[in-house]
Amino acid sequence: STLFSENQFMGYERINNANQLSLAVTSRMIDNDSGDERIAATLGQRFYFTDQKVWLPGALMTKHNTSDVIGSLTARLSSTWKLDSFVQYSPETSNITKSNLLARYNPEPGKLFNFGYRYTQNSPIALNNIEQLDVSGQWPLGKGWYGIGRWNYSIRERKPIEGIVGLEYDAGCWQTRTVVQRISTATAEANYAIFFQLELGGLTSIGSNPLTLLKRTIPGFRNINDLPDETRQQNFNQ
Repeated sequence: STLFSENQFMGYERINNANQLSLAVTSRMIDNDSGDERIAATLGQRFYFTDQKVWLPGALMTKHNTSDVIGSLTARLSSTWKLDSFVQYSPETSNITKSNLLARYNPEPGKLFNFGYRYTQNSPIALNNIEQLDVSGQWPLGKGWYGIGRWNYSIRERKPIEGIVGLEYDAGCWQTRTVVQRISTATAEANYAIFFQLELGGLTSIGSNPLTLLKRTIPGFRNINDLPDETRQQNFNQ
């Protein structure tokens, strides 16, 4: 999406000079019977006509005539499996600078497993390559209980980066959820955070809200209140 952005910097205190052309092509395969999108592929690149004159302090000035080539592929392999992939390729170095792969298993609302892989070459934040595995999900346990979790592991550093585990309970007119988060830091072994929330019929809530965290870290996560009533009743009766 940033391939067509007017300003590469966040905010308006720093605006880049721009004399450039962005081109991209997208192709989609649509199921004639259901109308579902089965496959979508995109390829794009930006062409610069003027050298970069504005950049961040400490960053290297870009002097290339073209940007990296951006490619993405989304495929719905079946009614339960979906695949999302993204690749950023540098023609100058003939290397892949970024890649993301996410496989999602989602047979029913509230039943979800994600399996992800992420690679970033020479990250300016970590000052080296980033290579991580990511597993997350949400699943009904029966009697109104749901389990949620995420495990983010660094292959290069051989240690977990972030871990999330939690339980949700759906009583129909009220819900409660408890979530524990573990994050590795550079100065300490790990930081822990605990969230507990009581939600009353979707009208109001008491306690610390973990929903923003769960939606950000678990792709496809859905609040219990957003699930179909039939699905919620089925889990409660199990």
